[in-house]
Parts: sequence; C-alpha cells; structure tokens
Amino acid sequence: MTLKRIPLTLGMLLIVLLAIGMSHAPAGHAETMGKQCNDTAEPAARDPSNPLALANPPGTNDPIRGAKLWVAGPSHSAAAGAIIHLLGTDRNQKLNTGVALRGFPDSESYADFLKWVDRKLPHYSKHVQYQVHELEKSAGQPATVRVNATSGGGAPADIYAQTRKFVCQLWPQDPGSVMQLSTYFLQPTLGGCATTAKIDAYAPKFKAQINAVSDAIAANPMIVYAEEDAVGASHCMASKQSLGAWEALMKYEVDTLERNPHTVVYIEGGYDDSQDAAYAASVLNPGGIHDAQGFFTNDTHFQWDSNEWAYAEQISRRTGGAHFVINTADNGRGPLYHENKARYGIEQLCNPPDRGLGVRPTTTPALPGKAAAYPLDGFTWTYPPGFSVGTCHGGPASGYWPELGVSLGAHANSQYGPGYKSEPW
Repeated sequence: MTLKRIPLTLGMLLIVLLAIGMSHAPAGHAETMGKQCNDTAEPAARDPSNPLALANPPGTNDPIRGAKLWVAGPSHSAAAGAIIHLLGTDRNQKLNTGVALRGFPDSESYADFLKWVDRKLPHYSKHVQYQVHELEKSAGQPATVRVNATSGGGAPADIYAQTRKFVCQLWPQDPGSVMQLSTYFLQPTLGGCATTAKIDAYAPKFKAQINAVSDAIAANPMIVYAEEDAVGASHCMASKQSLGAWEALMKYEVDTLERNPHTVVYIEGGYDDSQDAAYAASVLNPGGIHDAQGFFTNDTHFQWDSNEWAYAEQISRRTGGAHFVINTADNGRGPLYHENKARYGIEQLCNPPDRGLGVRPTTTPALPGKAAAYPLDGFTWTYPPGFSVGTCHGGPASGYWPELGVSLGAHANSQYGPGYKSEPW
C-alpha cells in the first residue's frame, strides 16, 4: 500500500516540540511542579522486594511486575503531534475557521486528548482517518523518554533540567504510572572504539551528567534503561584493551542510579544478531549487572522476540540469573536482512521498510510454551517508534517521521517469531 506522504516539515516541528524544556534550579533544589513529583528530603528507605513502591507489591524477584507504565500526553508524544497536525492544533477550534491556534498543555493526558480526537475525526476524509488510526496505535502505548549527551546542551545542569521536566511536568499526565527513561551518553560521546585515555578524559563529565540524572529522579519511581549500545557497540574496545575503563563507567551509572530509593535499572545487553551471549555476559559482569535489576536487549534492532528470548536466557545463565527486558517497539515483522551481510552487517537498521509495531508493552509478559517462572520481566518499548535514523528510504536525517509512524502501525503484529502465530493488531 502506498501511503500519502505527510510533509517532512512536520518532522522539524516535532523535533522542536520534543526538545522544549524549562529553566530549572540546580540539582538538589526542591520544586513543586507536579502533584506526583516527590522531593522529600528524607525519602523512604529502599524496599528490595518492591523498589518501585508499587501499590500492589510484585511479590517476586521481578521488581516491575504489574507496574502501570506511563503513557505520554500530547505535549510530549511525537505520534500525537502528528495527529494534531492532521486535525488542527487548537482543541477548541471550529472546523474550517481561521481562529488562533492553541497548543496542548503539559497537564493534558492521552485519554483526554483521545476524546478530542474522537470528536473531530468524523469530519475528515477516510484517508486522514486511516492515518490517525495507525498513529494512535503507537501514541497510546507506553514508551520511554531519553536523556543523552546533548540534552538541553549537554551540561550537567541541562541534563538535570531535562530529566526534571520528565519527572515533574510530564509524569503527572498519567497518574499512578511509572515512567521509563533511557540514557545514552557513552556511545554518542566516545564512539564504539575509544581508547582508555579518551574514556578517562570523559569520565569526570560523564559522572557529573549521571549524578544530574540521579538527582533529578530523586525519590520518584523510575525504570531506567542504561546506556543504549553499551554492549552492542563495544567490540572494538576489547581489542584496544580499553573495555575495562568503559565497563567501569557503566558500573558507576548503575551504582549511582540504584542508590535512589525507587529507581530500577536495566543495562543494555546487546542484540541476538550482533554478538554472542558469552561476550555480552563478559561485559555485563564487570559492568554492573549484579547491582542492577537486570539487562535489556534488542534496543535499536528489529529481531524477533523468540530470538531475543533465547539470547537473553543464555546471558542470564552467565550472569547469575539476571532478569531481562526485551524491546518490542518495532519488531512485529522481525528484521530485514542485508543480502551482503559481510559488507553491510546482518540487519538493515536505517528505516527498513514494512516493519511493524511489536508486542504491546507489558510488565506481565508471557511467551508461548514457556513456564511462568522465568527471568523475563517485560516486553517494553525502550524508545518511541517512528523516529528516522537516517535518510534511507526517503526519511529525514533525524527526528520523527510521520509516514514511518503510519507504516509501523499498519504493519503492527504481536507475532513472537518465525513459526509462531501471526497476530496483527
């Protein structure tokens, strides 16, 4: 099916929308920016059996079991932003009028936004209705916000401000939920083949950035997916004998964030089609896995859940039974392989066409034929699907690509892997 192209200028608009931040006080300063935001000077001690302080304690060694994951409101959802662009940006606007436009406040929940969409949608063409329907599939699901080496400018104070906005302005959009946050500092700053000297030179700033993230989260419940590509992009450093310095920074991040009373950390653990489980475990063991809640796999890749499960299970055996989370944001149709794998790598990672949203995020996962007591803590979306990773297949260089968001929705499938039942959304 050929999709009608939504103007790429919208991608630029949405980049601005996602980047909007507010000026905050330095780390350590208490604010009152949201009813859920917890800045108590003496937070309650960490309960190892219920670190997220869930109303219904998980009752297992799975710390996130049963957690309600945060769904972004329209002010911080790129897919919702695309819907707003299609339907008009003023919730009170009368159709076909030129009244002034008004944005959606940070306090707006996705549920309230959806009511506005449902009122307006019947007045639009079938094609617009189709696009909105497919975008809603991702807009209405829990996804993960990210802080990285350049957030707000990259200084520790900027990192603190961006994280603080997530915690105190955006989290209240979905009362009773737990936010998910990913960090991405090491690889974008150092690349995948840094020397020990380069890693050591960055270490003081890295630690200050991580301290800022930790201070901003404070005593609020948060699931953190630490350091995208930390394992997946680390192979070259093993040959340079600099992997030890890299692992030390991974461990510093885990230890720092886990000192918060209600923060749960999963470290990036690579992907089934790029390294073997023995290598991944060899990085995770000194990299903080024993102080974290576990690891996550398939971030940035499109591998089938069944493949990732087998890979992660092997890592778990080599890391003392560590639990894990599998990213299912856009693996509903599995990977698209390169014909020339030796030259281009295994998977096509730059906007591969006809991929689809995968299993919906859940903290009570199940795999067909698997017993209930296994170390899979969740199927989650460790990033919001629909962002372009380059100019391949007509995409923008970066930012949210509405056409991709529509296509992912149109191909959404909860199939676990080859040989499993196809389950289109």
